[in-house]
Amino acid sequence: MTSEEQFNGLPMPVFTAFGWAGEEAAITFALSQLELFIDTLAEEMSDLAKLRLPYHSLDKEARLAWLAVNREPEVEPYVAFVPKPAAFEMRISITDPAALNRGLRTAEANPEVWHKMISSLGTGWQFNIEQRLKEDEAPEHTHYGDLVKDSVTNIDFDTCSKATSRAAFLITEEKWATPIYVSRILTADQAAGMGRDLVKYMVVQLDKVLDIVDLFSRNGKGKTTKSKAGGTTRKKRATKKAKEPEVPQPKTFSYTTELKGLHIRKGFINLTPGHWPFFAEGKRMETRPITISFAGKADPTSAVWRLTPDDQARLVLGEPAHAWLAATFKADSKVTVDALRTPDNNIEVMLSPAE
Repeated sequence: MTSEEQFNGLPMPVFTAFGWAGEEAAITFALSQLELFIDTLAEEMSDLAKLRLPYHSLDKEARLAWLAVNREPEVEPYVAFVPKPAAFEMRISITDPAALNRGLRTAEANPEVWHKMISSLGTGWQFNIEQRLKEDEAPEHTHYGDLVKDSVTNIDFDTCSKATSRAAFLITEEKWATPIYVSRILTADQAAGMGRDLVKYMVVQLDKVLDIVDLFSRNGKGKTTKSKAGGTTRKKRATKKAKEPEVPQPKTFSYTTELKGLHIRKGFINLTPGHWPFFAEGKRMETRPITISFAGKADPTSAVWRLTPDDQARLVLGEPAHAWLAATFKADSKVTVDALRTPDNNIEVMLSPAE
């Protein structure tokens, strides 16, 4: 494999290309890198994901890459990877009426399992059941409203159950469609900063959504089957359990530092080189998405960066956390950083004024 054929990450030009009008060369380059990304991901994802999502391709017209259950992606669940000028979205889409009817019936009959399936995805994931109106003369369905649209951690059991039952009813009506989307969005900076680790990161995210894919798939039907696929599922879970003792238990650290005016204006907090190993998942990792909590709110769009040459760790705040920092602190005041590595290896950071 030549250097041109090896995936080395999605550089920032990939994202900015889709914000330029008429820059054909830039778009061609961006699409070539996106194709390399999806080819590499399809090769490196887990065996179970390969079994569930055997098809992949690049849609040049829609400017996205996809993995799918079916050769025709929209026939059953599919996973789209959508680069935009400021973001990179991983989106699980279920739009086919037959798939929706099949999965919604099962979800409605097993509301506790369905809600746990959604809520267990954790911070950073969004869930949306959309209501669309079918109009004969319109080439596309018209957005009518959202039965539910929120972070999965904000959707309680009753909200999920009611939206699911409503969608299961509407899908039987000729004039309504109720597509379902589950998505995780990185900023363009976060995705670009990961380099090759972007594929590794997406491999982990894919395994989290396979139960949802199964629920709406013709072969899955919302259950663990007794077929070879079901056996693979049990083997996969057994393998994970065998490895669990090797995974470090949740770790924490607390650190207080002084903020300068530049830190507040730009929206970042410097830690120390000694903190970087807490965040790093690999020697080549340069950045990692994290969730920052502040004043009872959560911002899943933040990240931690590794700065050269001494590997200093830097918290780079998303817009919500940055706005809170600017409104809460002034130059030379101190902030306390409390970090937690959760059992599923996510990083959560709480910010608060130092006492």
